[in-house]
Amino acid sequence: MKFSHTDPKELPPQVDILFMGRRRVTRKFTLGANNSIGDAIYKAYGAADPAEITSATTGFANLRLVQQVVQPSQNPMVPSTLVQVFETLTDELSQEVSDNIDYDLNGLKRTTRQLIGSNAADTSAFVLGSQTFGTSPVQYLANVKIDANEAFTRVNAIYLQAGVTNRSSRLLDGGLKEVTVHSFHTINAASPGIIVNQTEENELGYPIWSSTTLQKYDGTDPAVGTAESHGVLMNFQYPGVASFLFGPRGTYAGLTYWIGDVSLSPPIEALVQSTVSVSYTTSTSIPTLSPALWNPTSWATLYSYWVSSGIEPTSKYEGLRGYRVGAVSTMSYAPIYDKASFFGRYVYGLAEATLSGGPPNPSGNSYTLSYVIAPAFIGTDGTRYYRHTQVVAAIP
Repeated sequence: MKFSHTDPKELPPQVDILFMGRRRVTRKFTLGANNSIGDAIYKAYGAADPAEITSATTGFANLRLVQQVVQPSQNPMVPSTLVQVFETLTDELSQEVSDNIDYDLNGLKRTTRQLIGSNAADTSAFVLGSQTFGTSPVQYLANVKIDANEAFTRVNAIYLQAGVTNRSSRLLDGGLKEVTVHSFHTINAASPGIIVNQTEENELGYPIWSSTTLQKYDGTDPAVGTAESHGVLMNFQYPGVASFLFGPRGTYAGLTYWIGDVSLSPPIEALVQSTVSVSYTTSTSIPTLSPALWNPTSWATLYSYWVSSGIEPTSKYEGLRGYRVGAVSTMSYAPIYDKASFFGRYVYGLAEATLSGGPPNPSGNSYTLSYVIAPAFIGTDGTRYYRHTQVVAAIP
């Protein structure tokens, strides 16, 4: 037989105790014969529970409608059912479920908290990076999602301990190591070193500081001391050697014949073991070099004069490019009975010759072969740094 009532009938309510003592009341109404929903039953979301608050219903204050649905019946003999769910909702947000705590982000304490309140609940305090939660350690609001509708206000907030969330590094040329540190709430740049980049990013939904610092490979300040040193073979030109040869070269008819000339051992180019040193500084000037720079600016010079046949004064003046002075730098001759020649020409009277000038003998000494300055990087404070590259060789 088909049901005969025309007005909705309320069934016994279902009551659940929620987290932190909040109540949920589920009310069900069987609809009338025409399956209509009267305005007296179909309420606006957020409306108060119609039950009167008496001593028997203490604790059920502030119940607000959060859900309602009609469960239609496919059987004409059974009425459809209206289900209305009321929960305790106040203008002050209440914790809806227990906190979820984890340390998955590089060991930092992270708390996920879900709150609920009425549609008039105030959410202005949820400011990223400003609102704090807990102690030992204090956590800062890192992410918040607010669902505000006509029935309720739900807040999902994530609080995170301030600190480093991620650290990475990579090696660069020139003895440098780039260290990038991501941190929440506070800036945690690698130290010591020079900060070359600093930005605020959004990582996993959190505002994260990213700081990039340049260090030496050993983690020290690149602007202090040598950043890198390695060996290399460098071309080096040994200067030629100019030295006098003078002496008797035979006798004839009772006379000794003397010959004077200059011996020229040619320059030699060879590979020498060298050391490349790289350092960083704010200076754009080449410092006083140690050891001294190998950079010959003069070469050996020959000067000679004598009296040749016919009693003619004769001289020879010549620059010997690429040569240094060897072991014998002077020669002279004052003929009495013997015969002599200087540089293939007969010497009749007094003869003198001198070698002077030119670089020292480089063998056994250390020299700077090159020194180069080039722009390297700029710190976040605007300071410019330059790479200084020095090549030094101990000349065998």
